[in-house]
Amino acid sequence: MTLAEQVYEALIYMYALSLLFYFSDCIRRNAGAKRTGTGFLVVVWGLQVTHVILRMWTEGHFPIYTTFDFLFIFSFSIVLMSLVMTRIQRSEFVILLLNVVGFSVTVLNRLWFTAGEISLHNWQTVHGLLIMHITLANLGFAALTVATVFALLYLFLHRKLKKKVE
Repeated sequence: MTLAEQVYEALIYMYALSLLFYFSDCIRRNAGAKRTGTGFLVVVWGLQVTHVILRMWTEGHFPIYTTFDFLFIFSFSIVLMSLVMTRIQRSEFVILLLNVVGFSVTVLNRLWFTAGEISLHNWQTVHGLLIMHITLANLGFAALTVATVFALLYLFLHRKLKKKVE
């Protein structure tokens, strides 16, 4: 098992611990659990950065061309958005739901796909446009995931409010 794979597995364990503490905070308000969950989420982000650096070191280029890399960067975007939302908005349920999606993508990515070498990086003619396209598509998926979580919460609260009025 390579060092990058060991980092990825540690990332999964830390992500699970972060989810447990966020879930505990959502069930019963506990500022200590929220801080601990956020701390583990920062560690997850650090491990994701470490994983990318290790992959760049071994492959010699930014890992972006395989499905594994695309889903990994999607998960990275979700973690980064969660950390930003923790500082700005302070909505625990949204962060919990986003991290459930990010954790699921991270685990399924490990189970279904492998990080491997691909020959697309030698294709120099459209290299820059391809990277820009992949990056924007990935950010679009992350933004749509955030929008979906907010929409589901809105529908849930709207239904609860309608029942209360009637």
